[in-house]
Amino acid sequence: QFNFNKLGKVIVVCNSVSYTFNVFPGAKINFETDVTDNRTINTAMRVTGKGSEINIDYRLFNDEALNNIKWDYALSPDSFVLRLTDWREKKDSLRKVLVRQKAKIGYGKYILQFLQVDSLNDLYWTVGGYRDYHSSTLHKKSEEDIFFQKHIKPYIFSTDNENYLAADRYKYFWKRYVWNKYFWKKQSKDSSELNDLNPYAFHFEEIKKITKGKLQKIVLASILQSDFVYNYEYEPVADFPVYDSLLERYGKEIPNPEVLVATRSKIDIKKHQRAITATGQPAPDFLLADSSGKTYSLKDFAGKTVYIDAWASWCGPCIAELPDYKKLVDKFKDRQAVIFVSVSIDDTKTAWIEKGLNKHHPPGLQLWAGKGGWRSTFAKNYYISGVPQYILIDGEGKIIDFNPPRPSSGDKIGTAIAEALKN
Repeated sequence: QFNFNKLGKVIVVCNSVSYTFNVFPGAKINFETDVTDNRTINTAMRVTGKGSEINIDYRLFNDEALNNIKWDYALSPDSFVLRLTDWREKKDSLRKVLVRQKAKIGYGKYILQFLQVDSLNDLYWTVGGYRDYHSSTLHKKSEEDIFFQKHIKPYIFSTDNENYLAADRYKYFWKRYVWNKYFWKKQSKDSSELNDLNPYAFHFEEIKKITKGKLQKIVLASILQSDFVYNYEYEPVADFPVYDSLLERYGKEIPNPEVLVATRSKIDIKKHQRAITATGQPAPDFLLADSSGKTYSLKDFAGKTVYIDAWASWCGPCIAELPDYKKLVDKFKDRQAVIFVSVSIDDTKTAWIEKGLNKHHPPGLQLWAGKGGWRSTFAKNYYISGVPQYILIDGEGKIIDFNPPRPSSGDKIGTAIAEALKN
């Protein structure tokens, strides 16, 4: 049994399968399960106790359909908006049913508040979908076009309303919006205003300018503890002093000193990882199987340049890279000295095969990281903290680049592989 004193969502992991509970103060939820993978979670999970009703009802709604919509950039703008809006309207209908059924019981006020927060999360989930579509597919250089004005701008306002602050997607929206704003401005006629301003310096200053109060502190802290840390994973080591100074400057503006301490701790770990994954360091060996069960190790590819693609069937950006990845593999198909190895971090082998291989038919040698995905030995040894992650290794098993260009970079990755083959 789990007792809760908060309003929101809690993730419980059982047998390497995660389940999200919707909770509120006073909830006492019991669950039993013999679940082995995400496909059976809705039928294998038995939920009882105070607060179980809202979880049972919500399990009937398949959120996987939303993920499929959000990354379906082949749709026209009108069709894309229509499908996301239709999803939200169906979810709103479910919420109305829950209000009628549950609001009269003793803890109805908490359910009502949860549903209000959940409604905001869904709203900003879809607005985020519009924003990503706008930025990635329409290739707009400005915030002033019709699509932006109609589908995004009405929801850009700063508030300390309790329900908004409890909505994770509302807070996340600000981080992504400001990040996109930097690149819109960088590519516009006003780009001179940036004056080579570091993207995160712009990010922090913009958050300070357009948000206020608790929201501002929450978003700044969230950026420092998550997005900002990845500079130490992907940016040149020579730039670390710049990011160190930004951390000291903006970290002091957050009232909670624990945020700065926790961020420094994460950064120290990233710096250590960069040191042992630097160019020339030996790449960790692995023993992974393909869909037929045949195993491969890194040593099997001795003498060959290896381009590793860590991905997952549920990862939209990974799937978006596949057309260019197929072109890249085809470009080097006659070069025996290079091999392309994709390693899926899907939680289960079934999900990898059914939702990854059978649906998308990725090129190259396809291997599975093993049970647990993120917690697999491969993911830990290769410090896979986000996907897609690409790694370039030379014929001696040494790292050339732990973050080489993506397939969609065009000539950049082709040139990098060609250079590796010369050495």
